[in-house]
Amino acid sequence: MKSMLLGAAALLVFSGCAGNSRRDGSTAAFSSEPYTRMAERLSEGRGQLSGNKIAVLPFSYVDGRASSDGAIVAERLLTRIINRRKLEAVERALLEKVLGELSFQHSGAVDERTIKGIGKVLGVEAVVTGTLIRHRNGRLEVNARLIKTETAAIIAAAGEIVAMDWAAEAAAPAARPLPRPEPRPAAPKAAVRPPPVKDPVRWWRADGNALDEITGRTASALNGAAFAAGADAQAFSMDGLDDYVSDGNQPLYDSLFDGRNPFSVAFWIKSGGKDAPQGLFAKGSDPVITALYMNNASHNYALTFDIKNGHNFKLEASADEGPVPGRWEHWAASYDGSRGTAGMAIYRNGIAQPVRIGADSFGDNQVLSPTPLEFGRIGGNLNWHFRGQLDDIRLYNRVLVPAEVAAIAGQASALAKRGR
Repeated sequence: MKSMLLGAAALLVFSGCAGNSRRDGSTAAFSSEPYTRMAERLSEGRGQLSGNKIAVLPFSYVDGRASSDGAIVAERLLTRIINRRKLEAVERALLEKVLGELSFQHSGAVDERTIKGIGKVLGVEAVVTGTLIRHRNGRLEVNARLIKTETAAIIAAAGEIVAMDWAAEAAAPAARPLPRPEPRPAAPKAAVRPPPVKDPVRWWRADGNALDEITGRTASALNGAAFAAGADAQAFSMDGLDDYVSDGNQPLYDSLFDGRNPFSVAFWIKSGGKDAPQGLFAKGSDPVITALYMNNASHNYALTFDIKNGHNFKLEASADEGPVPGRWEHWAASYDGSRGTAGMAIYRNGIAQPVRIGADSFGDNQVLSPTPLEFGRIGGNLNWHFRGQLDDIRLYNRVLVPAEVAAIAGQASALAKRGR
């Protein structure tokens, strides 16, 4: 009798193992309970979120090696988290697009800027990410974290040892230490600034000159317009009295700002105060004009976007407020050429702003104003001059999508310098 029981027990054990085996003899990936345990512990952080939408990012090795292992771990953990039904995750294709816009690298750790950028663009409250350590026995140590995108605070964590039951990439051999080179002078700051997103048609860095990096033309700094400390290196500086920068009139500008073609403009701004309407970017003079400006007191000095061909044919959209005085902020505006305010958008620090519509009656008109493109004023009968600094002005002949605006707002050291 005893031998029969032992035989039956052995049969049950053998059957259980065989049921979880693949044809190649390795353990099936999703029978690995460590992923389930990590998903359970991470899902406990749901109580610290107001919603349940998250993104799961590829994991990275602590030694910085490039590998697809982190993407495999993230994919398996994502499946377990979804099965728990406490959290919802962003679709992977959309996540990968945003990561590309934010210049995310799978070989490095995720930084605070990337986490906050993902939160803004995708509207997720938290991300799951973590690190990998490969052990000598071929197993993998996974340390996962659930991180709030708004504050970058860790609200849940889990760690497990998992089997690498996929075709793991060979570890790169350790590099032999090289002799320490002689110290070299640091490169000028402008030389290490990140490139613009997908080629603007004009780009004024304002680093001590009014050079357009795309065409090599130099705009004119007029009536005392100068340079001061910028969001990154230097910036155009205006006193609010009479100085401004003019790039003259060019055929590109006549067509780009005629109300029938798409364009986007992005820039850093440090306002010197809210005491009067102030022109920021303009082609034309009122009432035939395309412009961005800080409105008057009755409109809370809100940043306003106008495309006008006379007082009766115009588009006007405003943010709820304007730039905060004394602080660097990134603003952008885009227009899709549709001749309606539905095609206008305003962004502040990489985030699309709700807009108030002041006019939507452009019709089949066209803005024809052979006048210079100017920064820091709206001329003509308004004569609204800007007081403060403008930096890193970029002009595009297309609509920037939200992920691109977020990427521009997050580039360079300007993000750390804007006072946040």
